[in-house]
Amino acid sequence: MLPALLGEWTVMRSFGLLLAFWVFASTATALMSKLRAQPGAGWLARLRGIPRAQLGMLLAHAGIGVFVIGVTMVKSYEVERDPKMAPGDTPLVGGHTFRFDRVRAVPSRTTSCSAAVSTYMESGWNTCATASG
Repeated sequence: MLPALLGEWTVMRSFGLLLAFWVFASTATALMSKLRAQPGAGWLARLRGIPRAQLGMLLAHAGIGVFVIGVTMVKSYEVERDPKMAPGDTPLVGGHTFRFDRVRAVPSRTTSCSAAVSTYMESGWNTCATASG
């Protein structure tokens, strides 16, 4: 249900969210069973009776659930393109236009390096030049 509300439904997104829900549910179940086993009148008194190592373990498992949600959502919504480009090509990337200018050699004593020189274009005008490598 939740993946359908977040956009198109995919099997992997549903599976990832199911795994995260399973981690959260099992962590909550373990916490509840530990709280029921502790003597005391209130839930706060029982929570204080649980060793800190066990509370840390439960918190770490909940963190794994958050991690699974993060990876699932990022990987299911990311868009990645690897276009083959020649000098002068101008791909549109996320609503921004870049022009690939050239590849230049970068001096290095230990290995051979090269860097791509590209220009960010805004409304057809050269705005800034970048080099990466």
